[in-house]
Amino acid sequence: MLTHDQERLGATGSLQFQPIDSLIFSLDGLFADFDATRQEDFLEAVSFSRTGTGKPQTIVRDGAIASNGNLVYGLFDDVDLRSESRYDEMQTRFSQFTLKGDWQVADRFRLIGQVGHARSNFDNPIQTTITLDRLNSDGYSWDFRDDDRLPGFGYGFDVESAANWNFANGQSEIRLRPNTSDNLYVSRTLDGIWDFSDSVQLKGGLQSRNYKFSTTEFRRTSE
Repeated sequence: MLTHDQERLGATGSLQFQPIDSLIFSLDGLFADFDATRQEDFLEAVSFSRTGTGKPQTIVRDGAIASNGNLVYGLFDDVDLRSESRYDEMQTRFSQFTLKGDWQVADRFRLIGQVGHARSNFDNPIQTTITLDRLNSDGYSWDFRDDDRLPGFGYGFDVESAANWNFANGQSEIRLRPNTSDNLYVSRTLDGIWDFSDSVQLKGGLQSRNYKFSTTEFRRTSE
């Protein structure tokens, strides 16, 4: 089961200033604040997702195979089961500002300059995952034989009782992985436009771009 709550705030604005007839400045801005919490809860039969030989001790008690060769029903003993829960708190703030100037220097010559600044800051201060396990569980089953409903899963015990789960050494864990990611992008342009004649126009200019980013991640694993 996955639950994702989100809150978003956004704002945009523009200003213009014209000190003289031949010169105009424009300032555009954008801001966004995005907050989210995410909860993920799973019940897993990890015996069937292991690579290599999987878990050879698992015993097949019963089963049914469809005409296409798929195992659509199975009853198993000695299955490793896991209850997994993950919780995240996340925030992203984004801002962007652009300042543009347009100057008609002479009748046939014009300068256009622009500076842009964009910043994004992502913070995931809480990313916590806790797993509990039940090893060698008997009576686990799945059933895909009825096309008119969702598949059925049986666990052979009361999955809601905490007494039926363990923090298994070497299997269960507590993972803490807070992380951040910051990005900064700055661009600058200066263009000149010369109307050499009514049919010929010359353009040229300068451009620079800078991009910076930094990321952090902390990990604590308890097994």
